[in-house]
Amino acid sequence: MKTVKKALIVRFSSFGDILQCLWAAKFLKERGYEITWLVRSDFKEIVSLSPYIDQVVSLDRRLGFKGLQKVIKQLSILDFDLVYDAHNNLRSFFVRLRLKAPQVIVRPKSRIRRWLLFRFQKNLFDPEEFHGAMTYLIPFLRSNFETCAVYLDQPKAFFDPLFETPAIMVPSETKLKLTQMVPWIHHAVAIVPVAAWPLKRWPQEYWKSLILESSHKYWIVLGGGSDQHCHELAADCSSLENDIHIISLAGKLTLTESLAATSLTKLAVSNDTGLLHAQDALSKPSIGLIGPSAFGETSFKDSVNLKASLWCRPCSKDGRSRCKNPETQKCLKSIKPTEVQNELTRYLR
Repeated sequence: MKTVKKALIVRFSSFGDILQCLWAAKFLKERGYEITWLVRSDFKEIVSLSPYIDQVVSLDRRLGFKGLQKVIKQLSILDFDLVYDAHNNLRSFFVRLRLKAPQVIVRPKSRIRRWLLFRFQKNLFDPEEFHGAMTYLIPFLRSNFETCAVYLDQPKAFFDPLFETPAIMVPSETKLKLTQMVPWIHHAVAIVPVAAWPLKRWPQEYWKSLILESSHKYWIVLGGGSDQHCHELAADCSSLENDIHIISLAGKLTLTESLAATSLTKLAVSNDTGLLHAQDALSKPSIGLIGPSAFGETSFKDSVNLKASLWCRPCSKDGRSRCKNPETQKCLKSIKPTEVQNELTRYLR
């Protein structure tokens, strides 16, 4: 007779979504489940950092449908009690269809509500649904998982204790490597001036103003290999005659090393991108610069989301649509460096 409850979480990608979804693993682990996670192979590194996940199964998307069939066969022998489809696409549909678990929970796409919000600014979402991590937890309430539906009117109060401790743990040897690379990293503020889509990026001149006009003197710039503007920002600020310590690590770190970097800094100031959600997963404070997208707000109690109150926002799921406002990118341009500086000063007192 089976004595351990088994759950499968299906979330293939991407970096930010996986980090937000990791709270679902913590939620299920606290309820006694043995957890397996199905993820795309290039993100296995991140999922493996969670102490709440017992087994990580990876899918190489280059293998196509045959690769998916092989993975499903591998999973079918594990006899899951619960499948949580947190991706809700065609591949994840085949997974949950073939596994035939007694209980299946699916994170909805909410396409009609999104269309009404982005096209007509008619908001039918609850306030908590604009917090990325909460969108992966609320489906448990709506499915009445273990009679949780009684908390449907107060999801924040129900889930807030979950965010008090981290969802991931960065290896100590990785932290040591970052400390050796940047000896003053514990004094630094991490800034993340990148995002997949240009409309989600706070203006470059605002970042420069924030750094140069701040009394804080230690900064680390994080981003990807193609984010040349990170290096330009660091070079511009360090070339002036001042006592600013700034280094760009964009493109120089693995995903795990990037998480180690943010975990060692005092806090992060970030666009709505993966490393903003990393701060949540690490239970570290952040200042989120929220532009056109709707569902990227942070959930950690010591973090703050700065956003403009405009008729046109939010206008996009991820920032890839065209700006509706006559003044392009007004939602982010309305968040002035002085406002960010005030929040930064409050944190660093």
